[in-house]
Amino acid sequence: MHLIEGTAYAVYPTYKILTRHRPVDVNYTKDAIRNFNTNFSKGGYFGEFANEVGYDENNPINEENFGERLVEIFDMRYRCYEVLGEEYGYDIDCITLDLSAKEPLKRKE
Repeated sequence: MHLIEGTAYAVYPTYKILTRHRPVDVNYTKDAIRNFNTNFSKGGYFGEFANEVGYDENNPINEENFGERLVEIFDMRYRCYEVLGEEYGYDIDCITLDLSAKEPLKRKE
């Protein structure tokens, strides 16, 4: 926090995650993190696959630990590609979309 002539201010970084190159399809980091956690939590769209991709519902990703966990996030993203992309045909970018209105994906028998 810095003070200029009695006014307090702080600078907070923001990040944009582009899912497409059009501004309409921009997910902000806060929303993408919330969607990712929701999608892989119990009852979420990809909840049944959380263990396979390395997601721990008891240790969710948040804005405070996002930078520290980038390597872990990239590893989970790659495992999502292996499980959801190769086996189920999902575009890997959908893991950060709001899929809460859909019924959870069921494992193929």
